[in-house]
Amino acid sequence: MMNSINTHAITTSTSTTASVTRATKTKRRDGRSLKVTPLDVSRALLVELGYAPEEAALVVNTRRYLPCLPDPKAPKIDAEALWVRIGKPHKRFRAWAAHYIEPMVGDICQSQDAEISATYKTVRGGTKKGYLLSRNVAAHLAMQANTPEGRTVRDYFLLMERVAIDMTRYAHSRAAQLIQQDQVLCMTIHQNAPHGLSRQQHTDYCKATEKEFKSRFAEALTGFRAGHWRQASGEGNRQGIRDRLGLDDLDTYGTAYLVAVSVYRATGGSIDAAMETVRAIHEIDPCRYFHPEIIDSMVVWELGREDDYTGPVADTHVTAWDETTVTTTDEAAQCCHP
Repeated sequence: MMNSINTHAITTSTSTTASVTRATKTKRRDGRSLKVTPLDVSRALLVELGYAPEEAALVVNTRRYLPCLPDPKAPKIDAEALWVRIGKPHKRFRAWAAHYIEPMVGDICQSQDAEISATYKTVRGGTKKGYLLSRNVAAHLAMQANTPEGRTVRDYFLLMERVAIDMTRYAHSRAAQLIQQDQVLCMTIHQNAPHGLSRQQHTDYCKATEKEFKSRFAEALTGFRAGHWRQASGEGNRQGIRDRLGLDDLDTYGTAYLVAVSVYRATGGSIDAAMETVRAIHEIDPCRYFHPEIIDSMVVWELGREDDYTGPVADTHVTAWDETTVTTTDEAAQCCHP
């Protein structure tokens, strides 16, 4: 069954040429744009994942000076920077290092992989000795500091343990499963492309079909196409639906995406059948992510395919609960905030 993509409307203006095999190699689907780690997770995402704004601010601000690196035993944290962040106990760095760090050096170096590394820097009048500390040692020293700053750094290290666990779950929900299904969808589209197309036409067809599939999938799941989600994120942001969803909704998205791709593959390339299945069993409420006024603005069609769009326009929009129902702004506000 052919989907709604018009093969005659495909142009050959794009400069890149690729066969089926080359197309899959040219654009690597390794999920780099989907991966988030404790080292780069944003404050906004942490809040979306359930952290208090103060906790999110603590993570983002403190990791600039004390990065919570994956290997807890690798000496990467500057001891003097840690000393400053925990309130400069003992007033002088040398006195603090002599009291806390130097007694640890021999035991740690003899019993296990070195978690403390001495550094030497040439300065006026001689050589300045410093240390690089592992994450474990830095956390231990921070917990010993009897200062408000020390307690803050201690809270940071404890908080980062939670963040690391949540990022693992988030990465699985947002990346691993989606990457695999993206690859399956890509190959299925290539296999079901019409015969007789040139290389360029084939490439353009596959790109257009994939874009249409994902856009309609977002609409079937939330009531709004993918372009609407990007538009609502603002000109300087342009986050897609996958960037906005929280953990629970990402799990729903991943499950529904697996179903949609499986149905699309089983029906020989029917987008309509895949979307009907998704609508019947899954739903995500966009009002968790956008104010009603923003949702109302999401009706602006921006994907450049107005001829294919059959939904409402102007000052009306489709709700997430019944994609055939057109409501006004006031009605949408009541739906989102009863």
